[in-house]
Amino acid sequence: MIYDVEMTVGGKKNEMDCKEDGTIVDIQLEIDPKNLPAAALNAIKAKYPGSTIKEVGEILVVKDKKETRDHYEVMIETADKKEMELTVSLDGKIE
Repeated sequence: MIYDVEMTVGGKKNEMDCKEDGTIVDIQLEIDPKNLPAAALNAIKAKYPGSTIKEVGEILVVKDKKETRDHYEVMIETADKKEMELTVSLDGKIE
């Protein structure tokens, strides 16, 4: 079983996925869209022209008690006003 813990820290949304024994699986930290790496930003603009980035979550995977940046979850509003959540790799690939 995995528990999803949601909290607000300094006005930003954060989440953690934890196992029953308290082991943290991953962490999602809300970051300012302007801090999204250029590769990810350019991929989003190319695939969804005219879209607006509404929210960005930086996903950190925890292994052996070490946090490693893994990918981004990005909420956009498309040019035709539809909301979509994208998974974007560090090098800009959209899954």
